[in-house]
Amino acid sequence: MFKTALGTILLLYVVLVIIMYTSPAARELVIYLHPLKNPFEDLSNPGSFGLPEDTVNFYISGQAGKLGAWDIPGQHVTKMQDPMTHKHSHLKDGSPIFLYFHGNAYTRGTGHRTGLYKLLSSMGYHVITVDYRGFGDSEGKPSELGLIQDGLSAWQWIRSQSPEAPLYIWGHSLGSGVAGGVAKALCDEGSPPSGVILEAPFNNVWEGAIKHPITVPFRFLPYYNETVLDEVKEVFRTDKRLADVYCPILILHDHDDEIISFELGKKLYETAKNSRKPDADPIKFVELNGRHGHKMIYQSEKLPGLLRYIIQTYSW
Repeated sequence: MFKTALGTILLLYVVLVIIMYTSPAARELVIYLHPLKNPFEDLSNPGSFGLPEDTVNFYISGQAGKLGAWDIPGQHVTKMQDPMTHKHSHLKDGSPIFLYFHGNAYTRGTGHRTGLYKLLSSMGYHVITVDYRGFGDSEGKPSELGLIQDGLSAWQWIRSQSPEAPLYIWGHSLGSGVAGGVAKALCDEGSPPSGVILEAPFNNVWEGAIKHPITVPFRFLPYYNETVLDEVKEVFRTDKRLADVYCPILILHDHDDEIISFELGKKLYETAKNSRKPDADPIKFVELNGRHGHKMIYQSEKLPGLLRYIIQTYSW
């Protein structure tokens, strides 16, 4: 029995190694993990995720098709008699808006993501969150450029609803790479965000992959870095893109991050600090000393005061 089980495990491992070495599509899948989703969740019903009752599910037109999105109003908003007729009108009230880009796997409805939405909403900030192409109920197939295009589509939709409100980008994990790409594109065209928050970020996918737990079973294999990881050396190069992002940047990372090494977030900060132009707005790195790991930084007692300070002063 034991030998059979061990033999099965070894066979599966060998098959997995062959797939990883021979299939670019399989390697790309590991970056996004977009097929992973809870088959029982109903993204069209945000209330089932414990979000405020006035949260709106809607769809944005992206280059690859429709993108599923939620609009979570800040909880200072006065309830309207007919919220469906004026369902996005609160975005025009001048309150700060956060555009949230989530990490890989699952959807905009995953628990730690909804936890952050609730926090921001309780502080009076509006939140727009979107599933990239291929994620959740969004159409299309993910790619680096595709995710950044989807982020820009979400930004443009918000600006069509609220041209003047302070608008921040928040990216977590893989979403930090999306946030860096979107922020660079906006700065290049002279319409920067009010600020960028990067939560548990990597500096680039290549270094993130080398240190990621998912690569542990393969790191000792011959030519693994050269064969399997070489093609991602220029993927989501946030460390390069932040050189051209001149709005305020806040980087949040926990020492006990079990997915993306704390040292990568610190390295991203040091690289950006040294490469950005002297007249760029401030960049700040906030290190959290354990307990929050990769997903629970939103639970930090420091976070609400830090966000209020950023929004009130735009400086550190």
